[in-house]
Amino acid sequence: MIRQTCFGMVAMMGILMLAGCGSGNTGSSNTSQTTAAAEQKADAGNDVESGSPSIEKLTLVTTTSQVTGGPTQMLQEAITKAAEGNEMFEFTHYDNSTLFKSSEEFQALMDHDVDIAFLPTSYLYDNGALWCDMYSMTYLFDSPQQIAEFFDPYSETGKTFAQKVYDEFHFWPITSFDLSTRNVWLAKDKDVRTPDDLKGILCRVPNGASWVKMGQSIGVSATSLDSNEVYLGMQTGTIEAQENNMISSYANALQEVTKTIVLTGHQYNFNLVCVAGDVWDALNDAQKDELTRVIVEAVKENDAAVQAKEADILKECEERGIRIQTPDVEAFKTYAREFYLASEEAKDWDMDTYNTIISSGN
Repeated sequence: MIRQTCFGMVAMMGILMLAGCGSGNTGSSNTSQTTAAAEQKADAGNDVESGSPSIEKLTLVTTTSQVTGGPTQMLQEAITKAAEGNEMFEFTHYDNSTLFKSSEEFQALMDHDVDIAFLPTSYLYDNGALWCDMYSMTYLFDSPQQIAEFFDPYSETGKTFAQKVYDEFHFWPITSFDLSTRNVWLAKDKDVRTPDDLKGILCRVPNGASWVKMGQSIGVSATSLDSNEVYLGMQTGTIEAQENNMISSYANALQEVTKTIVLTGHQYNFNLVCVAGDVWDALNDAQKDELTRVIVEAVKENDAAVQAKEADILKECEERGIRIQTPDVEAFKTYAREFYLASEEAKDWDMDTYNTIISSGN
């Protein structure tokens, strides 16, 4: 019996030693943090009601494929600022595809290889949420302010959207944030007034079926291409145009290979701040409220900075000699909405929500 007991103790010590040997990668670190949060949440008891955290400060890891100077990196910096001196959370940020490429971010969040990711709604559509196709359409929203109000985590629309995503994917989208406005950048000078003027133009769009459809909705011949290939493509003529938000286009130095920018304004580009389900579930109510507060504060600062930077970029591009065109936006809007509503995917849309958004626009 003594020998059996000793053997059992040795075996247990071996297991504990193995458990203590982490691999040192971000995923292992996050898992241990989340496990600790889950265990300590069970001891929170009545502290939740008093609003006092009962677990140690958590370090949450965020990731983005955005290049340095891109709008998502701007938000990461704003989150760090908003969390200064915070007793519950601190953040470690990775950008420029340091951890994951853009095509890998969704799965990384699903697998909880990262705590927070910044995802477009198109990723939800591409992974089976057909109802999200609506949020990727051009000219759905008429302003960044309208988007912010819709995805406000304290609004009914924001809560309903977040819960639906959580039920389907098991991660929690806290709110949206502004990425700046998507326009068309042409490698050659060309007059563009309506979608007909873009017919036959080979235009780069991001990878994914919903992005291709978005390009088609403004009249171009859309082709998917990784962002790091766009500069050379524009320079060599492999592609004739690219559409993207203003800040990302500038951060990728595309002003160097652009002759004209057409202010289609076809999408007020936004992403969602999404928290891994295991992390969200491990937080008590006070922590969820505090994390939401930090993110909302950071988003407000970010959105103001994004809109100011967008104006500065447009001014600089004009000073460089790039022609800035303002087309017939109403013609583009009519063309795009007819295109989307006639699509097969529109049958999966929540038309009540669609009509509410359209009617609340400008």
